[in-house]
Amino acid sequence: MAASAYAWAVFSWNFVHPGLIGYDFGGPGTDWMVFYSAARAVLAGQKAVLFEGDRFTEYLNTGMASWLSAPLPYRPWVNPPIFLFLLVPLSGLGFLGSYLVFQGLSAAALAWALAGIDSRRDRQMSLAVIISPAAAITAIQGQSAMLVAALLVGGLRLAPARPVLAGALLAVLTFKPQFWMYVPVALVGARHYRCLLAAFVGAGLLAVASALTFGIDHWIWWFGQAAGGLTDPGSKWVEYGRLWGNSVSTCAVLLGLPPPVPSLLQGLATLGSAVAVFVAYRSALPANRKLAAFLVATLLGAPHSGFYDTILAVVAAGLWLGGTRLREDDMRPWIVALVLWLAPLLMPPAIVPIGRLFPIVLAVFLAGLLMPIRSPRAITGVA
Repeated sequence: MAASAYAWAVFSWNFVHPGLIGYDFGGPGTDWMVFYSAARAVLAGQKAVLFEGDRFTEYLNTGMASWLSAPLPYRPWVNPPIFLFLLVPLSGLGFLGSYLVFQGLSAAALAWALAGIDSRRDRQMSLAVIISPAAAITAIQGQSAMLVAALLVGGLRLAPARPVLAGALLAVLTFKPQFWMYVPVALVGARHYRCLLAAFVGAGLLAVASALTFGIDHWIWWFGQAAGGLTDPGSKWVEYGRLWGNSVSTCAVLLGLPPPVPSLLQGLATLGSAVAVFVAYRSALPANRKLAAFLVATLLGAPHSGFYDTILAVVAAGLWLGGTRLREDDMRPWIVALVLWLAPLLMPPAIVPIGRLFPIVLAVFLAGLLMPIRSPRAITGVA
């Protein structure tokens, strides 16, 4: 509760005095400023500004000057055009209105995805996630991490019973492709082929619709810059974007490992996470434990993630605790969950050195989630 109170206090002060307590985010919703400015540029017939990082940063700093404590050094548009379908309708609410509505709807969607049907423990867990430091940091930056978690949890939970609806939810997630890449692996592992087909069809329809609406040139540009951001270690996006994240490669670079070791470690993490997802969903593990393993593997294997994305690990910890038979004298599960809960406050790794060990914590937690379940003799609670 103390950690949550502190994180949400940082959120509140960020509107009036960024950096007065905690990390200086530069103003409320600086990442939402990127999304909002992109939508406004498209509506104003200035789509070309999205294709040049320096020009777009200037466009953003000019339009958002009254909200910023200082100009942002570099903040390009790096998202696929599908995301614009979510952003353009909200942009009519103005910056503050669209920012608060998007975060509110994302939180509500995540609470719905976590709440289940009649599970009191699930409802308690959804509240715990929504008030977590990771959720506060997502809201501070105006990011989409709560929506990403909602689509993953909702889609994978619905896959067995309502495969078409689940596929539609998972198709929307393609606006954040680094968190979608293990969805087909999980669905194949679980043999949810109808859901897989629905997800592919939905993603294809969204891609075609966005190309018709925003232009095929947007997709051509996006594929080029996405490839460049992953392969060019000297790009501006790497300096101002990826190195302020918490991926395996970023943490390896910050720990001082020489090239090409960080890229090699990231490749191993990405491949190993795919194997872990397949093994989990082909196994007899309980559904919530499979989902927890999926979320941790997705965060560990993503080539780029921010410290707001650690909400996936917080959700995974809740799913794991909710499905674990707990002994009264064993505090280890709660300690593990607390470490994941507090992790966002020990980031970004570029500033807080201990945050550079976060991928190791994720890897150990993932390995534990994949271990066969052993029933202890003394049980005080059963999910």
